[in-house]
Amino acid sequence: MNAIEYDRGQYNQSTDILWASGACLFIRSSIFHQAKGFDDDYFAHMEEIDLCWRIKNQGYRIIYTPQSKIYHWGGATLEYNNPHKLFLNFRNSLWTLYKNHTGKGLNILITRRMIIDTVAIAKFFFTFEWKSMSAVVRAHIAFHSSKKVLKEKRKSLLSKVTS
Repeated sequence: MNAIEYDRGQYNQSTDILWASGACLFIRSSIFHQAKGFDDDYFAHMEEIDLCWRIKNQGYRIIYTPQSKIYHWGGATLEYNNPHKLFLNFRNSLWTLYKNHTGKGLNILITRRMIIDTVAIAKFFFTFEWKSMSAVVRAHIAFHSSKKVLKEKRKSLLSKVTS
């Protein structure tokens, strides 16, 4: 997970993508407003993924273009090793999957994700990273405690899905 990917020309063609980083996302204001913008429940981390996924579910395309040059000096909202950042990443990832996945097998997908997260919890436990372990556990508690609201959002979003 700490490896740096080298540019070997693998990104020289425009292509459809699932989401674009908020550091380099350009979107028509009419589409942004139609999708109701960023979800206010996200404080930070993955709000652009949620937005892009909702937009894709409405039939729009998200496109990567290699002609753009973007320089991004890392995330500045929270430091890399901040447990709250870890909490937000795990919680928001679960929220985003639950809200936006339109295919069959959502419960299987969430179950698989929970297994992977349990491995992360075990890793943090065995490396004595108690704050990180706690952050992941709290993220799952927050996910489960917000399911009622998420179900309503999912229902609303799914009503706008285009084939």
